[in-house]
Amino acid sequence: MSVIRAIAFFWGLAACIVIAYFGVQWWSSAPSDPLRAELLVGSSMGLVYGSPAWVALPLLAWLGRKELSVRIQRVLLLPLGVAVLLTAMLAVQGGA
Repeated sequence: MSVIRAIAFFWGLAACIVIAYFGVQWWSSAPSDPLRAELLVGSSMGLVYGSPAWVALPLLAWLGRKELSVRIQRVLLLPLGVAVLLTAMLAVQGGA
């Protein structure tokens, strides 16, 4: 089970890095740049491809609640929280 948790955690971390990278590129590009919409697509692909981690991490934290400390449970949920925060920031800035 710990191997599955580690894979899900690092998968979620990688997806957060993709979302953050494309989000920063989008944020720093000029509004008239034709690639601006493509950068949002890249960010949303990080959100979609990270979806197995977004589903698995809360489930694994809940299933391991008796054997894991509260701190480790919170760390497991960290990529999900970061992804939600980044997506909300991009949605507000993008006018969605």
